Amino acid sequence: MNTKSPPFVSQQRNLIACHHCGYINDYISIKPGDESDCGRCGHQLYSERKNWETRTIALSVAGIILFICSNCFSFLGLEAGYQFQESTLLSGVYALYAREQYLLSLLVFLTIFLFPLTELFALSYVFIGRLLNRRPPGLSVFLHFLFRARQWNMLEIFLCGVLVTSVKLGETATLLPGFGLLSFALLVAILIVINLHISRIHLWNWYQRDNFFFLPKDRSFYNCTACNAIVGQLLWQQQRHCPRCEYTIAPRIENSVQKTTALLIASVILYIPAMILPIMSVTTLGKASQDTIMSGVVHLFHEGMWVIGLIVFIASILVPVTKLVIMGYLVWSVHNQHTQHQRARQRLYHITEFVGRWSMIDVFVITLLVALVQFGVLMNIQPEAAALAFASVVILTMLAAETFDPRLIWDKPTNRTPAL
Repeated sequence: MNTKSPPFVSQQRNLIACHHCGYINDYISIKPGDESDCGRCGHQLYSERKNWETRTIALSVAGIILFICSNCFSFLGLEAGYQFQESTLLSGVYALYAREQYLLSLLVFLTIFLFPLTELFALSYVFIGRLLNRRPPGLSVFLHFLFRARQWNMLEIFLCGVLVTSVKLGETATLLPGFGLLSFALLVAILIVINLHISRIHLWNWYQRDNFFFLPKDRSFYNCTACNAIVGQLLWQQQRHCPRCEYTIAPRIENSVQKTTALLIASVILYIPAMILPIMSVTTLGKASQDTIMSGVVHLFHEGMWVIGLIVFIASILVPVTKLVIMGYLVWSVHNQHTQHQRARQRLYHITEFVGRWSMIDVFVITLLVALVQFGVLMNIQPEAAALAFASVVILTMLAAETFDPRLIWDKPTNRTPAL
């Protein structure tokens, strides 16, 4: 008896699956500067940029140089009276580690150093191969990293933290920017431009042009959320991974609602001590005081720093609460199989997915203050318990957004994981 699985068919078709709602769209050529949106949920599928490959290569090389400069030169200096404190980009990481804030130190290290460095290396690796028209070993791994780990690179949020720190210390000390900060600001701008130009669909088509895989008897199809390939249901039942990029495929994220609910509950539990407990302590001339997140916002308003106070209030209080409410609503609507306002719910999901990471600005401000304000008896700032609790809330809500499958919003009530 022959039990060998029949060979699957591999084709290149002018189709593209939306990884946000699962709808299969026709792929059409567009002019530079234009974009193509999903016909069902309206999310952008792809865009076209003129000379995007050449620009990305040049910007990636420049980014690596600027990253080295950002870490090798002085980042910020603080002058208070006759005392001067200088810091590098990673001084906050060392300061947190020295104060036994190991998890917080690791989180800051990952988001402002390791992930950006790995992203720059992946960009260079991929586009050098593209320039030479050769697919280097492990190309699919680097492509996966570029498109799935971008949100964990938080350099732009750290830069905003620098601005907030500058305003907060402006009346008590003189903040002196170093060459490392200038390099850092340029690096942030370059990474933003790269991510506006880079084309997911072009890179995966370069890796392998075939994007449609099925068995002869297949009549239903699933989409790969990594490379947008389309895979037949019967073929998926045999191998459970994408034939193009090797990423594990599932009709929907397994136990998506349960995972997201658990992460949201954990976030709510941790948000309580994050708001109640002090987030940092300040010692001035031997007199100690402690600030919670809310008291810090009130202090900024009281000192007339309305813009900075509003930024901190939105990032540290309004955004986390709003994200918890919206994600809870989305989970509830999917669990109860609601079919109304699908586009509106999809937009809510994208908004929370985008803004959630910006709550890290308060954590970065504390990191900078701990690194800079160390003047002994004159002034000293230390992180407190709420810092780790709040950082945990941010990470858990980001993970909740990742485990939530937005395709569930579009599923029919009678079939939670329908064939497409």
